[in-house]
Amino acid sequence: MVPGAVPALDAPIVFPYAQNAVLIGFLSSFAAGLVGLAILASWLGPTFGWALVLPGLVPHFFTGGAAGVYGNATGGRFGAINGAFANGLLITFLPALLVGVLGGFGEENTTFGDADFGWYGLLLGNAAKIGGVPGVLVMIAIGAVILVLAVVVQKKLVETDWDPSPGRPMPGAGDPPGPGNPNMVAAGRRYPKIPPPVGAPKPPPPLQT
Repeated sequence: MVPGAVPALDAPIVFPYAQNAVLIGFLSSFAAGLVGLAILASWLGPTFGWALVLPGLVPHFFTGGAAGVYGNATGGRFGAINGAFANGLLITFLPALLVGVLGGFGEENTTFGDADFGWYGLLLGNAAKIGGVPGVLVMIAIGAVILVLAVVVQKKLVETDWDPSPGRPMPGAGDPPGPGNPNMVAAGRRYPKIPPPVGAPKPPPPLQT
């Protein structure tokens, strides 16, 4: 349905290539979960009735670790820490909002822990509140818009060699030479990276289309 799309595996497939960044990302994301819990407990919960979301080790490890890997690859240590911290806030506040549109699940204080469930669930849940045929039409329209956007972006990537991050090397271009490749050039700046442990496998080459 999406031209140029290829089968893919879940985010942990990248973990073996940057184990140290995975750990940093997990810790940073979990710290953000604790910060978000404190904000929910002291302000958003009492004032707006938001549910309290306890930091879950599984979502913070899987998504926070992946955020650490990609953040480290594009922004070094700063990117790994801050990207994973942002992830931790997202998977704390979005599930808290999602409780309000989950019907019977929400009544049991049950929610979903990942950001993709959060933002998409909020769209569909609020559309469902419209009720009847109009609500169904809005939900179909939301799905259609997302599909069209995916097609447009993918075709742009495949047919025009569009680079969404022009300030850094294309995927697979490699890092500057050096022991452990501690730095990479991005947007004219050098970002100190979290080096992988000794013996870590090298990332695979980019898929040829």
